[in-house]
Amino acid sequence: MRFISNSVAPMMVAIPAGLFAYEYFRKEGDIRKPGVVCISLVATVGITLGLKYTVNRARPFVTYPDIYQHDFHVGPKSFPSGHTSSAFALATSMSLCYPKWYVIVPSYLWAITVGYSRMHLGVHYPTDVIIGALIGTACAWGGWELNRYLLRER
Repeated sequence: MRFISNSVAPMMVAIPAGLFAYEYFRKEGDIRKPGVVCISLVATVGITLGLKYTVNRARPFVTYPDIYQHDFHVGPKSFPSGHTSSAFALATSMSLCYPKWYVIVPSYLWAITVGYSRMHLGVHYPTDVIIGALIGTACAWGGWELNRYLLRER
């Protein structure tokens, strides 16, 4: 579970970079697709951090000392789950940009597993994970719609 949880940060860099390279070198590539992914990630991180410092909810292992924290170093604020929101932003934006089952299914399986891992490790409540998933999904969808709107205006 720790490996899954730790996979979010590298994926936030590797996926947009890989998509940019893929679209750049493809014959009929569209380098705006990685832009949608980047926009959704930036919005997700901004909203998530804003909520963390606004809500200021303590981690489950702080509130309930019986919860074993798996010696996992995290910040003091719990709500919402930044890992989950970022994972769902990646999964949703990938699914919108590349609507194929072999992109959608693994993306969402990974995002769901990230959310579960955060609860399993004792660093998030279920509501943290659910709201994080909704934030990531909404930011990806919003970035996708903004991109469509801007392209339609030209």
